Amino acid sequence: RLTTIINSFQGFYFEQPELETIDDSAFAHRVTTLVIRHSNSISLTHYSNLRALKLEWPTVQQCKQTINKSQLEHLHIGHAFQEGDTNQLLKHVFENGFPQLRSCHLENFSQNQSLINESSSIMPNLFSLKILTIHPQDIIHVLSICPNLNQLSIKFFRSAIISHNTIKQQLST
Repeated sequence: RLTTIINSFQGFYFEQPELETIDDSAFAHRVTTLVIRHSNSISLTHYSNLRALKLEWPTVQQCKQTINKSQLEHLHIGHAFQEGDTNQLLKHVFENGFPQLRSCHLENFSQNQSLINESSSIMPNLFSLKILTIHPQDIIHVLSICPNLNQLSIKFFRSAIISHNTIKQQLST
């Protein structure tokens, strides 16, 4: 009976409770929005129709599995446990590895070197971007690779060295 009810729905929003193991095999293919608020080992491979994904504390495994979700339209990546955990995923975002991506929220641009640069791919479908970074030049690079952006929020870590002259110089290039 439960399977019949589940099969009658078109799309699910699913939020996995913290530290609980749930057998998602019966409904994972119907989930279009998935929120993971912890580092549980959860296999994203079962979620074939995923369009929106939020990883609050992503693990290396979750990031690697996310790279294979090219159909994503909305992506939220929170702070990683280790700085390098999300590097490949963040790089994938700015190589237009998610060609359908319309909104993106990234909270961990604290690497020594920015992953957004002149060689990043054009992201024509991205309309909304929020990032937390330490790199002032990210403003310029984002504007050049996201021609259809209509919402942009860039917050800087306290350790970011930003001066009016730095921003002005970046904008004039």
